[in-house]
This record gives sequence, C-alpha cells and structure tokens, in this order.
Amino acid sequence: MSLFTITLLTLFIFLALITLLHIRFRLVIQSGRKTLFVGLGRTGILTNFAEQTRTILIAGRTIKTTLITKKKKQELEKKEPAKKSRRVRPFSQVLGIIPGSLRAVTRYLYSLVKATIIEELEVELNAGFNERHLTGMAYGYYQAAMAAVPAIGKRIKFTPNWTGASISGGFRTSVSIPFYKIIYRTIVVLFQLPLRKLIKLAIGRKDRNSNVTAK
Repeated sequence: MSLFTITLLTLFIFLALITLLHIRFRLVIQSGRKTLFVGLGRTGILTNFAEQTRTILIAGRTIKTTLITKKKKQELEKKEPAKKSRRVRPFSQVLGIIPGSLRAVTRYLYSLVKATIIEELEVELNAGFNERHLTGMAYGYYQAAMAAVPAIGKRIKFTPNWTGASISGGFRTSVSIPFYKIIYRTIVVLFQLPLRKLIKLAIGRKDRNSNVTAK
C-alpha cells in the first residue's frame, strides 16, 4: 500500500475510535467540593467552583489549570450604527415552519435522552424534623423503599438526625452519551428540519419601504 493509503486508513480508524467514545458529564456537589466535568471519554474540562479553577485534562492527566476570573465590563465608545437596509420576515412563514421544527427537535432530544447512560448516581442525605416521630417515620419509609428496591440503598443514603430539624448532604452523578449516537441523531434531525426555509427565513428579504423612507 502507498503512504497516502496508509495515512488515510489510519485517519479513518482514528476517527472511528473517537466516535466510540462517550461524551461525559460528571457533577459532584459535596461538602467543600463542587466540580463539573465535561469531556469526551477522560479528556475534557474540569471546573472546580469551590476553588474557582478550570483544569484541562487529557486521558485523565492534568495539562493546565487556570483561575476563573470575572471579566470586567469596559465601557465601549458609542458609535453611530452603520445604516443597513431592514430585512423583514413574514409572520406567516415563521408560523409555517414552527410545527415541523418542533416535532423534529422534540424527537431529537427524546432520542438523546434514551441514549443517555447513567454511569454513577449517589445521594447522601442527612435530615431530621422538629419532632422525633416524624424523623422516625421518614427513616421507616426509607427502610421500606430499600427492602422493596435494594438498588436504592446503593444510590441513596439517608442518615436521620434525631437532634432536631436540619437538612444537609450532597450528591454525585455521571452520565454519558455515545458520540456516534449524537452524530447519527444530528444527521437525522438535519434531514427532518426544513433547512431551506430556515436559512431563507434567517436571511430575510429587504424591506423596500425602508429604502424609500431613507431617501
């Protein structure tokens, strides 16, 4: 095989492997820790809201960590806006594409929700009421739910506070969507949407009356 063929085949295999990865969202909110990870596989951006830092990760390894700084608002010099011809978008055209677009977008979002995989879900809850018997009832319901659905005990941990009314705790969750499913569903929805009408509507048409007024 020629060098070009080998390079093309290697690139194809590399892209195919990328599509098998999962786009992952991991949120952790616990005592003293608030983080959000968004990335492809183990590569992405980890935002630490408690420490106000943003970290770039590649294959799980830290590459760069920066502070999250709030940009100061700067006053912009007022300039006269350039005169542009007005463009109109007939309401009848807008109304005509709404039903089909909503159906396509709804099916798209529903398909992504179905493709979502819950990899991790842990909830820790420490709570109590002013009256001890109410706390006991809540704990009893929790124990009954655990007996009926044992998986609840692995996901949700409830610790009663017998001293008084209080509530605290945290949770961590990680969900992912296969990248190839996102690509496939996006291609499908693009064919379902009235793209030609949407583009035409976005561009609009010139308002002849505005030109006459300007003169």
